[in-house]
Amino acid sequence: MVGTAQRQALRTLPKAELHLHIEGTLEPELAMKLAQRNNIDLPWHTVEELEREYQFENLQSFLDLYYQLMQTLRTADDFRDLMLAYLERAHNNGVMHAEIFFDPQVHVFTNHLDYNTVLDGLREGMRIGRERYGISGGLILSIVRDMSLESANAILDMAEPRKMRFSASAWIPRKWATLPNYLPTSSNVHVRSAGMRSHMPAKRGRRTIFAKRSIFCAPNASITARICSTTPS
Repeated sequence: MVGTAQRQALRTLPKAELHLHIEGTLEPELAMKLAQRNNIDLPWHTVEELEREYQFENLQSFLDLYYQLMQTLRTADDFRDLMLAYLERAHNNGVMHAEIFFDPQVHVFTNHLDYNTVLDGLREGMRIGRERYGISGGLILSIVRDMSLESANAILDMAEPRKMRFSASAWIPRKWATLPNYLPTSSNVHVRSAGMRSHMPAKRGRRTIFAKRSIFCAPNASITARICSTTPS
């Protein structure tokens, strides 16, 4: 049995969160608030009704709600509030550093938002959180695996001018049972001394990504590129 003192010690123990999808941290109360703020119709009328949907039966039931509630995020203020709500909870649980995924592909091409609206709101939330709670961290740009390669390339084009720490990576599909076969079947990475450049196989469409430090392409898995900069813009 864990006593009160031990539980408190574990809760406040300094921690790092190394894999978190920020949209998945959206809690019922904030989701309802954002829906009302942005005139988004949800099939639930109270926070209590929505809370019951958080009793997930499997991964797909989580993903269905995950993408449905993403529709409530419309403005930079919404993304700021989402980030701050997470960072407050993280701080209360001893988190000192967080590596945070976000899904710009869905926000831009499904929910029709401007890329910079998403990024600016999240970064403002991180800035305030760093000042308020002392939590350091970075954003990880997630590429959704069951959306088109063209949309992935477009997002990477949008991301390139913003010099900050990113990881562009293929992630789980929205429909878990369906996995499109457009990922490379074997590692095909070319690293050059100047800038370190990665090419995807031409048969699947070619995409060049520049990084300052490292590029990794895992066969039969995800494609990851890190872009590191000490001066975010």
